[in-house]
Amino acid sequence: MRQALGDTRRLVQTAAVASLPAPIGGWNTADGLSAMPPLDAVLMDNFTPEEAGVFLRGGDELFATGMSGAVETLVEFVSPTVNQLLAASDGNVYNATTGTPALIGSGFTNAQWQYANYNGFGFFANGQDTVQQWDGTTLSNSTFSGTTLADLDNVTAVRNRVWFVQKDSGVAWYGPIAGVTGALTSFNVGEIARGGKLVKVDQWSRDAGDGMDDFTVFVMSTGRCLIYQGDPAATFTLVGSFEAPEPIGKRCTTNIGGELVLITEGGYFTMSDIMVGQIRPQDALSSKIRDAVTEAFQAGGSLDGWSVHLSADNRKIIVNYPISAIEFRQHVFNTVTKAWGRWLSRNTYSITIFDNELYGGFAGGEIYRIEAGVVDQSRSNANIEGYCIQAFNTLEGFAPGARYKNITMIQPFIEGSGTINCTVGLLTDYQIRNLESNLNILNPGGLPWEQYTFVNWEDWVLPWGDDVGGVSQLNLSANVIGSAFAVALDADTNQSLRWYSANLTVKPGGI
Repeated sequence: MRQALGDTRRLVQTAAVASLPAPIGGWNTADGLSAMPPLDAVLMDNFTPEEAGVFLRGGDELFATGMSGAVETLVEFVSPTVNQLLAASDGNVYNATTGTPALIGSGFTNAQWQYANYNGFGFFANGQDTVQQWDGTTLSNSTFSGTTLADLDNVTAVRNRVWFVQKDSGVAWYGPIAGVTGALTSFNVGEIARGGKLVKVDQWSRDAGDGMDDFTVFVMSTGRCLIYQGDPAATFTLVGSFEAPEPIGKRCTTNIGGELVLITEGGYFTMSDIMVGQIRPQDALSSKIRDAVTEAFQAGGSLDGWSVHLSADNRKIIVNYPISAIEFRQHVFNTVTKAWGRWLSRNTYSITIFDNELYGGFAGGEIYRIEAGVVDQSRSNANIEGYCIQAFNTLEGFAPGARYKNITMIQPFIEGSGTINCTVGLLTDYQIRNLESNLNILNPGGLPWEQYTFVNWEDWVLPWGDDVGGVSQLNLSANVIGSAFAVALDADTNQSLRWYSANLTVKPGGI
């Protein structure tokens, strides 16, 4: 009898509470499911990882319409007196500053303009039409001389000069110091680069300022980066020639503080890493999403629309990329936490910052203010659909000695700005095969998730109350047995949503 009582005592199951933070480490496509850090995410679509939690992306609001064709170029003109929003589509150029586009130029061969602000002028180059200049009032042919201006397909302001790229060559052209007109001077980097075409000239200010240590960077189609210091009309010294993967598109660089970021077919790199030879995918800024970058390049690497941008608050690097001629997505990098997410259903052909806000050019001749509002007006006021699956966690220490655990309750901490419906799910044992593009639908034409029954997981529909800004702390019953678990969140809402953490009630599983 004494032995029997002892056996009974050994079978008593005690519960523990595991507190799992939201996956603020961001999207991870590099590590295996069983090796992924617990703060990372298997999937992070339309969510952005922040320091405090994971936030559903904002919507977009219509700003301007009426332009002909897709808005393939969108730029901010900055002068000492005005800031203006300029757009190009279907051979036309518009001043869209007021939200009512005014035609300022027409009859151009293409709308893939590269652009630079310099000394009160904006310069446009597309490699087919004569370089254009904008003074805030009039768009006209540039008055630079010395070469055929229609052969110039990229433009950048570097230090005290305007630099142009001559298409299909290794030749750059630079203007006079502080000059917006006058004779251009050629600078041939083709021989030094040992082949390839010049794609982009940019400035790298390692101290985040404008000083004597600023570099001029020449990016070749082969990926080779030539770094010079000084002024080309005086002492222009080659600092070094460095290998990198091939760049993608002509809008392949952006500056953040004292760093220059380059997007390539092998990943997204800083110039500092390239300079010291760290050019493998696992060395890149995009190392955690390197498989996703490869997939994106394979789908749309030859298409127009690739570009990289720094948000107005310097907290995000946004890589815009096409996966078809009409569908675009964005890889989004948090510059503070170094975490990645992905935006879907945002078909922006072009992106720019205007008056410290993000704007996108769309296929139907519209411009939308991005990350504004809580629905996508570009999709007929559709809700924002977000999908996020945190890394699987074996919950070691919460059921010592137990091979299997039994999750009996989940308590999500999710904040909403109003009445929201979302689905909270619990996946087990690295099984994500049924989660394709939408957690509500397991396969095209299939039943909603709620109508499927599997041994290894459960889900719940979580209604919000009417309190604005409240944090949900509901206790949701479960009876899920497995050895590794991942909380999944599916949102389809027209309200803001923030996921902070989730508590799991854990018991030893099995008999």
